[in-house]
Amino acid sequence: MSAARARDSGSSTMLRTITVTAKPIRAAPHSSATSPEVRKFAPPLTIESINRREIEDTTNAVDTEDAVKYLPSLFLRKRDYGDTQATLQTRTWGVNSSARSLVYVDDVPISALISNNNTTGAPRWGMVSPAQVAGIDMLYGPFAAEYPGNSMGGVLLITTRMPTKFAATVEQTEALQSFDLYRTHRSYRTSNTTATVGDHVGSFSWFLSFNREDSDGQPLYFITSGSLPAGVAGAIPARNKTGATADVVGAGGIQHAILDNITGKFALDLTDWLRATYSLGYFDNQTTATDQSYLTTAAGSRTFGGVSGFANDNYRWREQHLMNALSLKTDTRGVWDWEAIATRYDYLGDIQRSPAGVLAGDTFKPNGYLGRLDGTGWSTEDLKGIWRPGG
Repeated sequence: MSAARARDSGSSTMLRTITVTAKPIRAAPHSSATSPEVRKFAPPLTIESINRREIEDTTNAVDTEDAVKYLPSLFLRKRDYGDTQATLQTRTWGVNSSARSLVYVDDVPISALISNNNTTGAPRWGMVSPAQVAGIDMLYGPFAAEYPGNSMGGVLLITTRMPTKFAATVEQTEALQSFDLYRTHRSYRTSNTTATVGDHVGSFSWFLSFNREDSDGQPLYFITSGSLPAGVAGAIPARNKTGATADVVGAGGIQHAILDNITGKFALDLTDWLRATYSLGYFDNQTTATDQSYLTTAAGSRTFGGVSGFANDNYRWREQHLMNALSLKTDTRGVWDWEAIATRYDYLGDIQRSPAGVLAGDTFKPNGYLGRLDGTGWSTEDLKGIWRPGG
């Protein structure tokens, strides 16, 4: 609204100039920040969007989920770089309810609906690298009618980019963190290397991406104990929330993670209104978690003091996941359009090994626990019609 001035006919007093600016409400935009293409439909709910340029200008995005953390009314439970258990919290559902919100990449679900928690139920963020992202739309729930009932917390739509001409990129990102708590005083480094290549020739376009994240993380846990054997020193006096003794005896879950992501996207325009797209993604996670004991014996040597928590926070984890997706989409801009999408997600390998307990000194029991999710997988089929009575 432009500035205005007025004079009172009965007085020589000049009214103060007032300038008003207004931001239009975007309840159901016709175009998305994620893509130069015009949206074929506009669901009647609140949407917030961020595009690739905005992410680069405003966010130090080391991995894909970093691009989400500043969207309004969202909380991302990301504990450190390399965390594969980053769940979303909305105003309606917390971080322990991973199955109550949905995350899609190019209409392919990467939400792991095999559980509803902040561990194995976290979205499979490793299936998309930051260099792929064209933009992100957050559709705030509850119950976005276009999507399944699990969308009651909201729907996050990640759109990846495709080239308009030949292009290749290489990016290197370095992050350094200092950490100082109890007797853990260290610096932790994360390195991210990304390479992409793609082209668009006639009716065919393709895009390949490789991403490696090499991360050293701060302790995820601090190990406590209510009592220690005689002759063991080094515990830091503390109490838990109920007032019981919970002396801090060490740090655990100090992870070194190497995460590899390889993706391919291939699109063919069968006609000027029908496009076929095939996407695949491979994710490999090799994580080793160690611990740091604050305890010493009377002779000054390092010991676990018989505290089993040191075994719980020491593990080796290997994940190998594969995703495939095939879609057919029309874009007639007429009365009817339709989409057909079929996906398959497979846990080719997913094994976590941890010791069963501790022995004297700082050694673990030779036997242990094995957590296996390999063999897990799911398929989805989605058929969607868009009707525009007025064309």
